[in-house]
Amino acid sequence: MTATSFFEIGGELIELQSDYQYQTGQIDIKKRKQQQEISRHVKSIGKDVEKMSTSSSSNGWGPAEKVGYGLGVAAGATFAIATFPVVVADSPMIGPADLAWFAASTRFMQKSTTLGRKSGEFVDDKMGWN
Repeated sequence: MTATSFFEIGGELIELQSDYQYQTGQIDIKKRKQQQEISRHVKSIGKDVEKMSTSSSSNGWGPAEKVGYGLGVAAGATFAIATFPVVVADSPMIGPADLAWFAASTRFMQKSTTLGRKSGEFVDDKMGWN
């Protein structure tokens, strides 16, 4: 039995909302397909986060690698905090735009931590640090 992640649930909510809105005539087929695409992206983020959490153990990391990872987390958090007011301003309810923001923030944090860690790993290798 596999555990259901927040992202899978979020993707299902987007699909349910778009199906409901399409059936009640609130949106057209183009908008429905957009929301289904967002749903697929949100679900794929869950798989990426799962990979990130299993590969981010700091066993054997050098000092520069740890610093690079920390800078990546800081860059990702800064991006999320800087764009959060836009999410709050769009509406008080959680909708596809809010979930897309969350997915984008998570993906950016994943990429920034990976880049920071790999940059630190490069520095550790060149300096001979373990």
